[in-house]
Amino acid sequence: MKVKSQIVNLSRVLYNIDLNDVEVNESERAFVSYENKIEVEGSIAAVKAFYREGICILNCEFSSEINLVDQMEITGDHLKIIYLVKGENKVNINHVPNHHQTQTGSLIIGVDGDVYKEVEMCQPDDTEYIMMYMSREYYENLMSKEEWSRDSVLNSLTMWSNYPTLFRRELPNDINIFQVINQIIKFDKREPQNKYLIDLKLRELFFFVHSSQLKIKNETKQKGNVCHDKKLDEVKSFLDANFMETPKLPELSKRFNLNVMQLKNGFKSKFGITIRSYIIQLKMERAVLLLEKNHRVKEIAYLLGYQSVSHFITTFKNYHGITPKMWSGNETIG
Repeated sequence: MKVKSQIVNLSRVLYNIDLNDVEVNESERAFVSYENKIEVEGSIAAVKAFYREGICILNCEFSSEINLVDQMEITGDHLKIIYLVKGENKVNINHVPNHHQTQTGSLIIGVDGDVYKEVEMCQPDDTEYIMMYMSREYYENLMSKEEWSRDSVLNSLTMWSNYPTLFRRELPNDINIFQVINQIIKFDKREPQNKYLIDLKLRELFFFVHSSQLKIKNETKQKGNVCHDKKLDEVKSFLDANFMETPKLPELSKRFNLNVMQLKNGFKSKFGITIRSYIIQLKMERAVLLLEKNHRVKEIAYLLGYQSVSHFITTFKNYHGITPKMWSGNETIG
């Protein structure tokens, strides 16, 4: 994996790091450190980088009266974590303009293959962001013994044989995530033992990310349930107004954007009755009202959408226990 940054406006390379060509003497230090600062006509771009085979941690800061553009290239399968500490930026990924805009406190996490992107720092605010890139192998070794991660969406993606073109999630502000990232940045990475602390903190970070994603998933599910319930209420109201036309399930499904199983099972679960039985209930209640108004049985059957009088009479008897004529008390009706 390689990471490179060039500040387009300043025509300077901020960093160019090849993680495949890192030799670290374990007895001397855990990470290789790199620092660079570019100052051109009042514009400043600075980076503090720490890296070893499979992982690179970067802390970048920018200050300028113009919108600086950071042109970045990351080659090789990788997992990324990007935290915008301050400022606001626009990101174009793989030459797609205005792909997304990010604001202070945003955390972006995802998996990629080769990526080319331009990050435009929006003025007048200074900009600072923290980025962590790690190879698939590094991530797999890091998380191999974490049982909770087996249910993680991120873990599932990184275990795929091929990464999707782009997987990206922007998570809401989370104090736990911020604190862990801040701790990782502050560790003295030149101390060999701290590589173990950093790995522990990375596992903690991924746990909080997983928890955040679960929270979002549950909230989305709850919102979905509310939306689903609202649609079922709308279905019931529609049936109340249109039951005489005997609406079909496929038509209801299409009208209310619910698949047939969602419609059938959801309606039965919410109202304690199947759609078919509810329509029959509505028709039989209306049949009684029409009988009380001295409508003929044949006429009632037609009004309620029955194709045969005998079918209507059978349904009425099954529901009320007596025939329509017996209900009306007039054997001559019909």
